Amino acid sequence: MGALKDKVVVITGASSGIGRAAARAFAREGARLMLAARRESELVKACEEARAAGGQAQYQITDVAREEDVVRLIDKTTAQYGRIDILVNNAGYGHFPSLEKTSSEDMHQLMNVNFFGTFYASRAVIPIMRKQGSGQIINVSSVAGKRVFRPAGGAYNASKYAMQGLNDALRME
Repeated sequence: MGALKDKVVVITGASSGIGRAAARAFAREGARLMLAARRESELVKACEEARAAGGQAQYQITDVAREEDVVRLIDKTTAQYGRIDILVNNAGYGHFPSLEKTSSEDMHQLMNVNFFGTFYASRAVIPIMRKQGSGQIINVSSVAGKRVFRPAGGAYNASKYAMQGLNDALRME
């Protein structure tokens, strides 16, 4: 076990993909995890995998597009563990029709998940981390936040560019 032993780590989008793999990796280092996603059945499995890898793991069903869900996640984590050392904003998804065929509803949902979810969680943990005198925020994005890589992805790119702007501002703050 290394430098992450007993660190409290919150991971959004932890039910699959990068988030689930990150949970296992942090668990192998002895971290205490709060896993968040919308699918409870997959969160239960992710917690079992994390515990089997050597970490402590709890979960909170969370839709990062809903600010009240994110606040509940952060509140549950601090109530359970007393602190938050690392926040991994990983929740996100892709949607790739042409801009002309992207509905306003789809655009709002992309921004709500890919950008506002990151904003809500970051804003909620910053005061906690400032009070502790330490903490790290890791925002999982995409090359799409730096450059357009396909013709039918304007809405997705916009959400990731917004996230990149938030990343740059957070780094300076």
